[in-house]
Amino acid sequence: MPTDISKRFFLIKNNKSGKEKWIGESEWAAHDVAAWSKIKACRLREHLDPMGFPAKLYRKEFVTAEGKETTDIKFYWEEDGGAVIDGCDMGPRVEEWFGDWDYEYSMKVKKNDIPKFLYLILKDSFNSSEPLTYGRLRKICAGNGIETKTFSWS
Repeated sequence: MPTDISKRFFLIKNNKSGKEKWIGESEWAAHDVAAWSKIKACRLREHLDPMGFPAKLYRKEFVTAEGKETTDIKFYWEEDGGAVIDGCDMGPRVEEWFGDWDYEYSMKVKKNDIPKFLYLILKDSFNSSEPLTYGRLRKICAGNGIETKTFSWS
């Protein structure tokens, strides 16, 4: 039996406890309207747009003998449905290696490759004790026939 995916979602709040949660539109009827209030409603597509989707994936700041180092990884959807992962490494080590205080990099996956890309990331992440890195993402794509558009700048 196919899964019915809601097209609209509500962020609701329990008026007594203050607890908030997201529910599908079809679930709203099962909630006591005296106990729960709708805070926000959005369509499925809004969950994928940059304004409704958390753009920051990862940020790590640490201090070395040379100074503060930072890695920042962000995600967003392009208008054509492709996914973009942007990263920036900053700090003295980056400057020593690349000659500039920051190193920017980006990878775009085409819309048609998103399901395969997502599957491969999940499979790799669940079967690895190592953290997922930008470099590993590129290797996963290259090793599985997912064409990416990459960019780097220092």
